[in-house]
Amino acid sequence: MKVIKLFVSFLLLPALSSLTVSLYDVWVSHADPLLSRHLDAYTLPLSFLVGLLLLLVLPRPMRLYVLGHELTHALWGLVMGAKIGRIQVGRTGGSVTLSKTNFLITLAPYFFPLYTFLIIILYYLCGLFFDLTPFHQLYLICIGLSYAFHLFLTIEVLTYRQSDVTEHGYIFSYTIILMFNVVSLLIWEIGTGPMTFYLFIPHVQTLALAHYAYAYDLLYQLYGFIMESV
Repeated sequence: MKVIKLFVSFLLLPALSSLTVSLYDVWVSHADPLLSRHLDAYTLPLSFLVGLLLLLVLPRPMRLYVLGHELTHALWGLVMGAKIGRIQVGRTGGSVTLSKTNFLITLAPYFFPLYTFLIIILYYLCGLFFDLTPFHQLYLICIGLSYAFHLFLTIEVLTYRQSDVTEHGYIFSYTIILMFNVVSLLIWEIGTGPMTFYLFIPHVQTLALAHYAYAYDLLYQLYGFIMESV
């Protein structure tokens, strides 16, 4: 099974590279002073950077992170039809009992920012009943801080051996984690800047086709080199 996942990982690498280049292109469009005229384009990245700095100088709230980690397993398991059993949370680790699992349930805490998701849901639910316009900047600040919390501590815990990762293989797991994190950042950037999904989708399709064509050419050249050497 891990051999198949390894093969899938290599198939996904051109898609990952095209998404990463797209993320850079969208970020550049935000950085253009002629396009980034609204405050939203700056509030999110600045609050994200502040969040990273706070995590560097203050004690890590690891118990809160572990709680979010296990709840994310439980949430994705619930969405995929698993029955949830006992949830245990400690400062250095936790566990959740599920009736079934798969790679998405296992890896979800590393790419799904639960607290950011909850903030978004709460904001839009409250927006159905109240005018939250005066609190929009505060909302964006909370998004930036919560995503910094997710990304910083996810990278930190991945520096240690994680059974979630080894279960599906390092290459496959890191490919999935990176891809979904890039996608979430793209949604963030597109949702707050001049780029639109209508313009972005053809752009990323063109890049993906180019990256897959380049990968094919490399493999074809490698194959020709091997055949000549035999």
